[in-house]
Amino acid sequence: MCYLVPYKVKSIDKNVVMLTNGMKAFYDKKVGKLHANDEVMVYGNLIINKVTKHEKHKTNS
Repeated sequence: MCYLVPYKVKSIDKNVVMLTNGMKAFYDKKVGKLHANDEVMVYGNLIINKVTKHEKHKTNS
């Protein structure tokens, strides 16, 4: 079983993202436009999607 943890985006350089935990991750257009402080779900070193307010609320309850 795999657990995904949301990480915050620290900085973005083209399609390489530095996360607040010091990890580098990659993304493409399917994820959408990312900004600093966005929360994203990461699998390995790939960003699979952005965390919406609705999803964040679901995981906290």
